[in-house]
Amino acid sequence: MTRKKTKRYENYPRSSVLLRNAFEILLYAFGAIILAGFGTWAAIAYLAYCAAMTVWTMRFRCKYCYYYGKTCPMGMGRIASRLFKPGDNEDFCRYVKFIAPVFLIWLLPILGGVVLIFVRFSVMRIVILALFVIARFALSGKVVVQLGCVRCKQQDDCPAYQTES
Repeated sequence: MTRKKTKRYENYPRSSVLLRNAFEILLYAFGAIILAGFGTWAAIAYLAYCAAMTVWTMRFRCKYCYYYGKTCPMGMGRIASRLFKPGDNEDFCRYVKFIAPVFLIWLLPILGGVVLIFVRFSVMRIVILALFVIARFALSGKVVVQLGCVRCKQQDDCPAYQTES
């Protein structure tokens, strides 16, 4: 597949970081709203898990990335450099397997939402779950690619870019 050559950023503009993080926070909020159907504790636990996975990602991904210490699309490269020692950029792909727990960020609200639809049916639950699924699967890839991947200097050896684009 031939890709159009686009100028790659050394540091991403603040606007990209803000938009990308706003989208992520919106997804986390929808996930928390869905899981709140089990109780406030579930929403709080979910948000705590999202925060923990952000740190997890910085530990097992960001510290090996080209953007370690720089402004990446999420802004985590700079934060990671304050929390973790740099890893070898050659190991960037080696640590992909450690990112698997991050997938629960979108899987938990979907599974929880389906259970809640059967246990406590409401049209609003279906609408919120549908919006979450659409945002996660139809929009997320486009947002991630357009605000990040197409201008990323790490894209040539990034498995996420290979699957999202």
